[in-house]
This record gives sequence, structure tokens and C-alpha cells, in this order.
Amino acid sequence: MKITTGKLEVFESGVVRTGLANSVKFDFDVIWAEFVFLEDDQKNYRSEYNISEDGNGLFVKLYNSAHFGNGIVNPLKIGSLNGRELFVSYRCFRPFQEETWLLEYTFYKGDEVNE
Repeated sequence: MKITTGKLEVFESGVVRTGLANSVKFDFDVIWAEFVFLEDDQKNYRSEYNISEDGNGLFVKLYNSAHFGNGIVNPLKIGSLNGRELFVSYRCFRPFQEETWLLEYTFYKGDEVNE
């Protein structure tokens, strides 16, 4: 089955629970993305995106998502994989005040690139 939305093709999609950790890492060998769930005194939900020092990874810090959730509607380009652009969209929340986080994710392949 092939799923597309506009020019993007769904590559991987699913839901993962964090267990007792506060992070989830997706490792595609040559590129990776790690989602980290944090709480602070500001109480507003927000996201921060930081590229790793080697340029092969993306840290997504999600703040104060427990009560309202956090996520993005438009896919975020995070790099390239196997000659195609790689995008991600996500939504996270803490269901029913549990200690685990729930992350819904979709990775998309985009246009071809020269690697």
C-alpha cells in the first residue's frame, strides 16, 4: 500500500508509549530524531528543535504537554534519507495523568535530493 498527501509519501506511522522514560528516539541509521518530554515553571506548551552537533540528528523538546498536548500540523523537514527528503509530523500527550507519554508520529518521504 502507498499513502500520499500532496507531494509527500507516508514512510512510517504509528503510536508509541514512552514507558517510564521521558523520551523516544527514532533511528534510521544515517539520521535520527529524538523527542524529549519536559515540564517547567512556565506552564505554556511549546516545542524547541535543535540539530545535533554532527548534523545527523534532531532533538525535539516538548514542554508542558501533559494537560493540553503538543504537536504540529504541517510536516517538519528533518533531513534526507535514501535520496529523498524526510519529514515528520507528531502529536503527544499524557493520557489520564499517567506517567507515560503517548506520541503519535508520521514520517514522510518528499522530493528526491542529491546526497
